[in-house]
Amino acid sequence: MDFVTKGNEYASEQFLSGTGHRYMEFEVPQGKSVKRGDAVNTTAELSDGTDLFGIVMENADGTTAKTKTTVAISGEFIFEGLNVKAGTQKADFTKAARDKGIVIKGLGGKE
Repeated sequence: MDFVTKGNEYASEQFLSGTGHRYMEFEVPQGKSVKRGDAVNTTAELSDGTDLFGIVMENADGTTAKTKTTVAISGEFIFEGLNVKAGTQKADFTKAARDKGIVIKGLGGKE
């Protein structure tokens, strides 16, 4: 797990695993907001894995105007730390995400 800093307070990251993540800029359309850990599709909506684009790395508020953020488009992530579309099953999400280069693990590093 990675560690993140909040001022002088350190906490363990809840969804990153391993190394070698690839990132890119992502445009959040006007009227939408995303949070760190959201598994999103290209329209900035939560994904069930079938239409997964990436994992949001930075909060972005596009409620009044479109904005940009960073998403991870490959690498290893911990399922329990992600925000996914309601009703999504871990096994289905894991399989669909793997087809897109995103490896999903469970807590403790197990699949």
